[in-house]
Amino acid sequence: MALAGAKGPKTIFVLRFFIGLFEASAYPGIITLLGNWYTPQELAKRSAIFQASSSAANMFSGYLQAALYSGMDGRAGLAAWQWLFIFDGILGIPIALYGFWAIPDSPSDSKTRWLSKGDTEYAEQRMKAVGRAPAAKLTWRTFVDVFRSWPVYLFSTVFIAHVCGLRIY
Repeated sequence: MALAGAKGPKTIFVLRFFIGLFEASAYPGIITLLGNWYTPQELAKRSAIFQASSSAANMFSGYLQAALYSGMDGRAGLAAWQWLFIFDGILGIPIALYGFWAIPDSPSDSKTRWLSKGDTEYAEQRMKAVGRAPAAKLTWRTFVDVFRSWPVYLFSTVFIAHVCGLRIY
């Protein structure tokens, strides 16, 4: 929403940098979250649903942007592009707050109030049955091992190519 009040390109660049910085963990975080709760047999379907919902959201946002450009330009002294960022916040803030409350972290250390102890124990048993151990603490050694691992670079390159292929300029 702060982008709507930007007075020049430098402000937009700085705000976009911070948006990207804070948003960068969203995709890997969601995939990790799915991996915490679903078995390998279930994970592909859930990941595909998540990926498809992203494409559906992009389609919907195009219609929303067109409506805002045609109907909101000049209202309250704001340009249509400013209204885009305001509506993004109006839609995004409640969803983020709901997500903070509703999205469970992992079965072994879930703090959600809507899952019973039995639910989390059942989820833990499911993960143990497929050989998935609870997450270990992050250490510097973990980061070193990750960055020395060739699949990180291969899959990152393929993912970047995939994302670039989704964008229409």
